[in-house]
Amino acid sequence: MGRKMKVKFEIVRKASKMVKIFIKKKKNIKIHKICAWTNLGKMWYILGDSRDTDVKGGSVMYSVFDVANWFLQKEEMTNKKLQKLCYYAQAWSYAFNNKKMFDGDFEAWVHGPVNRSLWNALRNYGYDKVESNHFSKSAHNIEDDSILELLEDVWATYGEFSGGQLEALTHREKPWCKARIGLDEYEPSQTLIAPDDMRSYYRSLLVEN
Repeated sequence: MGRKMKVKFEIVRKASKMVKIFIKKKKNIKIHKICAWTNLGKMWYILGDSRDTDVKGGSVMYSVFDVANWFLQKEEMTNKKLQKLCYYAQAWSYAFNNKKMFDGDFEAWVHGPVNRSLWNALRNYGYDKVESNHFSKSAHNIEDDSILELLEDVWATYGEFSGGQLEALTHREKPWCKARIGLDEYEPSQTLIAPDDMRSYYRSLLVEN
């Protein structure tokens, strides 16, 4: 099996684990079946009702550093992998909750979505792994149960992949691709990945049966 096919197979296999994770969502939600059809394969998900919520009200707004710190407690990892995990946390929050999880946007860089503030804070690491305690003194603990639940889902779904594999996955998805329209393959860009594109794309993967 070639490297690219192996990466694709692993992503599909791991994504199928999303089924079991989301089945466990039982907290004040109506369970219903949803069929998800993606270019990675056909997968069935059981998901909670994702009705729109008030984007201005409700929960505390965390920072990208708070979320990055949460992921780093799972394992030490490269800046690239951490960027992609934070991106997927934000993207799925838009899809399920109709609001951002944390205060921060992502730019469509050559190697996938990047939050510039997080990148600046970790730029000296290069390709080395970031220590688990890097943000522990400055980051706030995340105490919102719904956010913690979604973070656990994101970790369970994407956490086993390397930064390179997650980069390859984002390159197959519309939000990053749309923000790169008109750019050469290796052309630098500060174009933001639009939150509306993140919301609509990841919701589009969920087609009510």
